[in-house]
Amino acid sequence: SLSSLQQVLHTFIGKDISSFFEITLAAMVFTLTFWPDSKTYALFPDIFEISFALLYALWGLNHILAICFRPSTAILCGIVLAFLSFLCAGLRPRGPDLANSLGGYGIIFL
Repeated sequence: SLSSLQQVLHTFIGKDISSFFEITLAAMVFTLTFWPDSKTYALFPDIFEISFALLYALWGLNHILAICFRPSTAILCGIVLAFLSFLCAGLRPRGPDLANSLGGYGIIFL
């Protein structure tokens, strides 16, 4: 039988809703361990929002990797992608410096 677009959308929405609680818990644990020792001027809700957004984005990318690759390769690519996302966040090296690198093609990394 063929799946309708409505069935596919319900599947993705259901998966997001069920993943929401796990992502929220992971973001809360990260924020509670990172924020007290970070000595930053950012408030607790700011750090929580940033960690939630990062985890939510990586969660979706890991689902895409799981579809495209074998399980062992998808896990390795997910770990590398998480580290590259952190390294290319624009803090060090600075965003403009990274964008101007590689003959102007450094913008791909941002």
